[in-house]
Amino acid sequence: MPDFTDPKVRSWFYTTSPKVKYLGGHPELGKAMELAVMGDGDNIQLFTHDFNISIPKKDIVSLTCQTIRGRSAGKAAAGALLGGILTGGIGLIAGAIIGGSVNVENVIVLTIKCGFASVDVLFDGGPNQKDYQAMVNALR
Repeated sequence: MPDFTDPKVRSWFYTTSPKVKYLGGHPELGKAMELAVMGDGDNIQLFTHDFNISIPKKDIVSLTCQTIRGRSAGKAAAGALLGGILTGGIGLIAGAIIGGSVNVENVIVLTIKCGFASVDVLFDGGPNQKDYQAMVNALR
């Protein structure tokens, strides 16, 4: 197994491993960042050139990819206002419907045991879910 405490080893594996965009949730990580992901025997490694977090596979409760759909409220309001000005009442309704575009985001949720609790660690799933597949492969 690679020694992820060695910065040279981490750096080499970082350049050759799939990357995922970390969004939040892990108690040891603060801001969003790009992390490399790799299966390492009984662990999954999440790492950059500077550090790594090793998560024992036995502590992984679940891994899912969730699709979140939502409307942009600001664009819906602007569309309603413009539609109302141009065509009156019916334009107000049509403008709100047309102006509020649907946002679709895939979010990878890695639920892990952390002490006595479970924690959801969130990653950007990307438009084609290739990052989710990279996480699945790391768990094999």
